[in-house]
Amino acid sequence: MNRRVALALVGVLLVACHARAPRWLGASYPPQGMDYGHVVYQATLQEGSRNRRFRLALAFSGGERLRLEVLGPVGGPRAIIASEGLTLQVVFPPQRVFARGLATPAGMEVLLGLPVRPGRFLALLTGSSHVPGIGPAVDGPPESTLQAHYERDSGRLTRADLRLTDAHGVVSLYTVEYLDPGEGPWGVQAQQIRLVHGDRKLTLRVKSAARKPPAPEAFRVRVPERFEEVSLCELPPLVELLFPTEDAP
Repeated sequence: MNRRVALALVGVLLVACHARAPRWLGASYPPQGMDYGHVVYQATLQEGSRNRRFRLALAFSGGERLRLEVLGPVGGPRAIIASEGLTLQVVFPPQRVFARGLATPAGMEVLLGLPVRPGRFLALLTGSSHVPGIGPAVDGPPESTLQAHYERDSGRLTRADLRLTDAHGVVSLYTVEYLDPGEGPWGVQAQQIRLVHGDRKLTLRVKSAARKPPAPEAFRVRVPERFEEVSLCELPPLVELLFPTEDAP
C-alpha cells in the first residue's frame, strides 16, 4: 500500500482506494444484537506462512461510537482508534504519533481498509443490525458498489459475504463467518469470528465480554503531550508500525 493504513484487524479486508462511499445493496440484514459494551478478542492474522498474534479490545455504544485498541502479547496498546461518530482519531504510543480525520467512508478506509462508516464496520464486527447504517445508503455520487448477503441459522447470523465492485469494474470478495455460538452478555453470540479475503485470514476469539456502557470520553482521544500530529494520509502502512519484526511460523 502506498502511504495508507491497513489495520491488522481487517488486514483481510483491504480494498483499493475509493474516494467516495459505496452504494450498499444488501437485501438481507443480520438480527438485532449487541448495543453497547466491551469485548476483548484474541486475534491471529494469517498471511501465507506468516502468523501475527495480538489482542484486540473493543468498546462500543450507540451504533456509531467505537474504540479499538490493538494490544501485543505483552505491554500496552500499540494503536488506539476512536470515533464518536463524526471524527476519527488514531494514536500510536510506541511511535508517539497521532492522526485524525472525519469519520467518513474514505476516512474509515484509510484506517481500516473498508470504505464504510463506523456503524457499518461495527455491525459487521459484532454481527448486529442494532447499530444504524447496516442497511441501504448512498453517500454522495457513488464510485463503487458494496453488496452484502447474510446467512442465518434459526435466526442467528452465521455468515456475511461482501462483494465490492470498484469504479473500474474490479470485483473483490470478502467473507465474515460467525462461529461457535454461545451464551454471552447479549444472548447467544458468536464466540469466534473469521474474516477471509484471498489468502489472508483473521480469526478473532472472544476472551471476555461485558454489557457495560463505556465512558463517553472513551470515544475521543486528545493529542498526547510531545506526540507528533500528522494527517491520516501521511501515515505509513499500519502493519509495519504494529509488527515490524514479528514473523511467527
